[in-house]
Amino acid sequence: MRLEELVNKNYQLLNENDLYIWNYIIHHRKECERLSIDDLASKCNVSRSTILRFSKRLGLKGYAELKVFLRIDNQMADKSAIADNMYNYYVETLKQYREYNYRGIVESIYNAKNVYVYGTGVIQSTTASHLKRAFSLAGKLFLDIDFSSDFSAYTNMLESGDVFIAISYSGENRRLLDYINQLKLKGVIIVAMTANKESTLSHEADYSLQTQTYSIMTNKGRVEELSGNYYVLVDFLVAYYIEYAKRRGKQ
Repeated sequence: MRLEELVNKNYQLLNENDLYIWNYIIHHRKECERLSIDDLASKCNVSRSTILRFSKRLGLKGYAELKVFLRIDNQMADKSAIADNMYNYYVETLKQYREYNYRGIVESIYNAKNVYVYGTGVIQSTTASHLKRAFSLAGKLFLDIDFSSDFSAYTNMLESGDVFIAISYSGENRRLLDYINQLKLKGVIIVAMTANKESTLSHEADYSLQTQTYSIMTNKGRVEELSGNYYVLVDFLVAYYIEYAKRRGKQ
């Protein structure tokens, strides 16, 4: 379903602010693909919670899902531009990843006796595997967490100063969040990688990295999320870790 259809379907639920936000979006479709919720709120002179309520009145989970629908709508309007849009998106993503502050994360990983990683979904699990493989080349081994087994066994294994990296799309997996709260009580350092920087996971973590996501409409009419941005973020993290380890080795 396209955004216009969602607006028409839920039109009776929309107030004056909602209609103003929608009017801005339809006149700045390409720009809004890249705007954060705070940026859009500023453009529309409303609060970020107003943007979030607008998204939910359309039946969406939040602002991140609204942007996915908008991006797909824009692709359908100009299907020949899919590759160009993806290129521009990756260029902008690289710029954002380069500006992230990795220092505290890589320092914690370097000093940790043990580092654990877990991904909640298919793409997130493959990202966790890529992270393990990439860091092994830098001489740092990561341990798996098997969430299908008893959590208490892992809770007893982790110690203060260990690092737990949680990779989650929404950052709202209740089982994962409950486990993280147990680990924080033990002094375990939590690193979040999530597509939603305003998620509970992001707020609970000691360090948080936002994974930029990109979705496309396939020729079969299916929406698919590309995984390249996850791997690129891991590669940036590894690169900064290698630089930090080299500096520590010279001391």
